[in-house]
Amino acid sequence: MVPTPHALTDTWELYVPDRNGAARPTVAAVTIKLDGERLVAHGHGRRLEFAADDVRRAVWLSADQARALLGFHADLATRYCGLVVLLGDAGPLLAFFVMPFAPSAGEPTVRLETSGATSLAKRLGLVIEPEEQPAFTGETVKRVLVTERGPGMAAAVASGALAVLGSVAGFLAMPNRDQLAGVLLLMISLVLGGVLAGWLVREQRRFQAAVTSPPEPADHTVYPVGVTGPYASRLLLGARDIVFWHGGCEKRLRGPLSDAGVTTCLIGPDVIRLVDALPRDHLLLDTAQVCPTPEHVDQLRAACEAAGLRVEQTPLPLATGHEPLRWTYDKKHQPGVGMLASEHAAIGFVTPLWTFFALVLTLCGSLGQLGPRPALGVVAVVIAALELAALAWTHLTFRRWRRRVIAASRPEAGR
Repeated sequence: MVPTPHALTDTWELYVPDRNGAARPTVAAVTIKLDGERLVAHGHGRRLEFAADDVRRAVWLSADQARALLGFHADLATRYCGLVVLLGDAGPLLAFFVMPFAPSAGEPTVRLETSGATSLAKRLGLVIEPEEQPAFTGETVKRVLVTERGPGMAAAVASGALAVLGSVAGFLAMPNRDQLAGVLLLMISLVLGGVLAGWLVREQRRFQAAVTSPPEPADHTVYPVGVTGPYASRLLLGARDIVFWHGGCEKRLRGPLSDAGVTTCLIGPDVIRLVDALPRDHLLLDTAQVCPTPEHVDQLRAACEAAGLRVEQTPLPLATGHEPLRWTYDKKHQPGVGMLASEHAAIGFVTPLWTFFALVLTLCGSLGQLGPRPALGVVAVVIAALELAALAWTHLTFRRWRRRVIAASRPEAGR
């Protein structure tokens, strides 16, 4: 029997799961919660709280409008299908991107509904309206914008600056090795290289912790049966929410007991569609990858029915024109596609090649000191070698994780 969606009378919330294991709303990267007469939002180190009655309008800005309005959030605005802004008498009270809360399929206006944003507005007694000419400024929106914490361009620029300055100092140290200036330049190069290597090692550890921490089953039914380990793709199907864990990414959908949640699993020969009652797509998967055998189809059917989802199988193609999310991966797999900014764990998951070149120049400067100052040269060479080893470790660790994902991302791998 399929549970009937119902209103949650006490509290209601949207949330984007954080990348720290079992991602429950209490530890979410972004949470927007309507609790009685108060609306509370968390995100990006920011907490906003105000009375629900203070909200006078709810408006939606398209990706182009959000990009023009926010400037430094241009990439997020484009990727995240625009922006919802809740307005009070004095201006914006809360702003959030649509995409982190929404399924991976559907047009931007449809995602307003499937994300839960439309339902939030209804609970506030409002309708989300397109805003043709915003009467507010980008600065007022930035002050109330909640989004997941991510490195953005700042981390890439900072790491690039460290690498460039370190390599220039190391290069200039070589022709000046007999002078005090050469020693000072070498010290600067070593310090900058150490900061860069330490930063990348820390971010690599954060990335590893994030992408090897699948959510706990809790009250979910897991497909495929018997899946183990942090690398294998899986579906966790529950009445309240549905979680798709794949390639280090976690995609969380609303279940049959949630507003505008998934109610039906449609299994076709080409794709598997998880849809709501209308029906609108919330998740598209490749049938050949997810259910390579009839036994897998039976497993998926049983798991869906246990969570209260209807299951319909058809011999007719179900392709919608949208690209299904990957379940299995090959050697070209790169993290990042479909990941939240917080899931990138800053810049540590890939070690750019130019960081190696920067530290190689530092190492050359260190070797140059072996003649005039043997003791200093030996110390400098050891430090530079350790910095290179640290960067090599981050790169090799990432490659090992990717190989494990590729090997374990097939349904039969976890059995």
